[in-house]
Amino acid sequence: MGEVDTKPIEPVQIALSLFGDKGEQRKSRPTSRDESENEKELEGFSKDLANYKVQLDAKDAAYKQALLKLDYY
Repeated sequence: MGEVDTKPIEPVQIALSLFGDKGEQRKSRPTSRDESENEKELEGFSKDLANYKVQLDAKDAAYKQALLKLDYY
């Protein structure tokens, strides 16, 4: 039988030995602490988004009012 060519695998094995197998850490499920932090962050983003929407609506109303004044003059 022929010999299996492992040359393409060797660079990957060398990289794993140098940098460690970090891919396994990413695959793990988030802990409940991580989930609660994510929920708090999401709530913060939702509040920010609502605030930006109010600001945008106010600026839009001011813009429309300015256009009406321009049309009046």
